[in-house]
Amino acid sequence: MERNIKNTEKTCMEMETDAWEEQSVDKNKGTKKKEQTTKKNSVKKFHLGEIKKSQLILIFLAGLILAITSFPDIFSKEKETEQNVSTETVSPIISETKKTTEVPEAETYTEYYENKVEKLLEKVEGIGKVKVMITLKTSKERIVLKDTPYSQEILKETDNEGGTRDNSSTQNQEETVLITNQSGESAPYVTKEIEAQIEGVVVLAQGGGDGRIAADIVNAIEVLFNVPAHKIKVLQMSN
Repeated sequence: MERNIKNTEKTCMEMETDAWEEQSVDKNKGTKKKEQTTKKNSVKKFHLGEIKKSQLILIFLAGLILAITSFPDIFSKEKETEQNVSTETVSPIISETKKTTEVPEAETYTEYYENKVEKLLEKVEGIGKVKVMITLKTSKERIVLKDTPYSQEILKETDNEGGTRDNSSTQNQEETVLITNQSGESAPYVTKEIEAQIEGVVVLAQGGGDGRIAADIVNAIEVLFNVPAHKIKVLQMSN
């Protein structure tokens, strides 16, 4: 009997142990399932977050492109403003260089100063309308820089008697030094400009018959052009 009771108790204890192990296994399985479910949910949330961010970036880029294509006038106006500013700052420089590089020739030179003198004298009280004629002795002259490279060759000759003789030859070649201007063209390098020399001046004025006015005109021409008085003639203009 005692043996049977002990065996029975042992069997009950083993059954309880097995049941407890099964419960712990089930709990572990449940915990693992929960962990797997949690991981899946977190992965899903992570992927959803990434998808939302990428979609937001694409939407932003699409909106930016749409804004640029819809309002091109804004950017074109800014470019036009920049171009206008650049032309306004550059054009005075170009005009100044034109004044210094362009030299009026014979007729253009005389016409230019004739008009200047006429406008000046007509502003003087008592002179009235004026017509001026200027003649030139020499036109304006430019002196350009010249490059004169040369080569010299010396030849020594010996005759049958032992005498020596030197023969030398020199070659000179004159070339004008050129520079590149702002327009990209080649032009001579000018070292000096000689102003035109005026031969004589004739002035027709409404008030030229008055001796005092005629003397004032002669004095003005002498000061302006450094021409002697005997080469200046003032006449009264006919009505």
